[in-house]
Amino acid sequence: MRMRTLDAVYQHIKENDPETCLTKTGLYYLVRRGEIPSIHCGKKRLIAIEAVEAYLAGEPLPQPEPEEVKPKLRCIG
Repeated sequence: MRMRTLDAVYQHIKENDPETCLTKTGLYYLVRRGEIPSIHCGKKRLIAIEAVEAYLAGEPLPQPEPEEVKPKLRCIG
């Protein structure tokens, strides 16, 4: 997946479709509501370009592979 900041994703959308009605604020609200998945990296929020394109095309969003959960051990004493 190509992870980018909100500004970079918006620029990508505008380059591919200059007549889009989606604004940067609209994209921000879709991410904030969780309709488009994102991750935090420090102070930045990273978004997969593929997820935005799938959302706009009305396709199901790509799901990440589930990670194996390993139990954590604690030291006692």
